[in-house]
Amino acid sequence: MRTNSKPNRWRGLLAGAIGGLIASFVMSQVHSTLQKVESSGKQGAEDSTVRTASAISQGQTSPGRAPSPTRSRAITAALQREDKAAASHTALSRQARASARIRGAASLHQAAEKAVRTKGKAGLKRAAQKAARTRARG
Repeated sequence: MRTNSKPNRWRGLLAGAIGGLIASFVMSQVHSTLQKVESSGKQGAEDSTVRTASAISQGQTSPGRAPSPTRSRAITAALQREDKAAASHTALSRQARASARIRGAASLHQAAEKAVRTKGKAGLKRAAQKAARTRARG
């Protein structure tokens, strides 16, 4: 007895092609949904924070350059335009510490000396009290 194998081959090819098209459609839908989820929420705030931090570090690591007060205000304003978590006290201090680490110890020392010169008596007293609280905390 002989069976006709051609219709079975066509049926298999057709099933495979339809399955591939459906899989491709589903993958594209999943991919576009993931992109939408990633673009919304905190992801954008973190990206701009990272970009801002890298811009600061590039500008302040070159020798003989002091940080610009205008740039500092612009960065603070840019961070405050982000959602609350990006411009929180913790986020701003984390960004400041990261750029300070990049600048190095000598630059930090110079900044501390300038702060002592420019704070005045009341400012020095407040800074000393804050430093004492920080040391006691931990």
